[in-house]
Amino acid sequence: MDCDDAGRIARRVAGHPYRRLLLSVLDSQTAPVSLRELSRTVLARDRTGVTPPSSTDTTLPADAEPSTVETMAAQLHHVHLPRLTAAGLVEYDAAAGVVTDWCHPAVGDRWVTAPPIDRLAQRIADARSGSLRAD
Repeated sequence: MDCDDAGRIARRVAGHPYRRLLLSVLDSQTAPVSLRELSRTVLARDRTGVTPPSSTDTTLPADAEPSTVETMAAQLHHVHLPRLTAAGLVEYDAAAGVVTDWCHPAVGDRWVTAPPIDRLAQRIADARSGSLRAD
């Protein structure tokens, strides 16, 4: 894979706010992370714009319906996690609904506002060539 291809993939990965939120949320988690937990945390972050103080603080507003969490889970399961998996950034067990590992640059909340496209592209190129290294 050449640098242009990895850069294109990195821009597509970082191009959707839910994928950026997922990468930011995963920075503060330890594996494995359930789809339901990710869904609640992404929704909480999306609605408030702030990182919950801990990975277990996924408090949603009182008006959030259970169907909202299910809708988010479906989007993550069918769209966003498969794209992150295809890019080599996460390992997602779709049958179990669990993210078991991830290997993106650890930049926390910067994922939401200023994703490091060059570092992400390098990580994608490394993942696809089989030469992952710790960040």
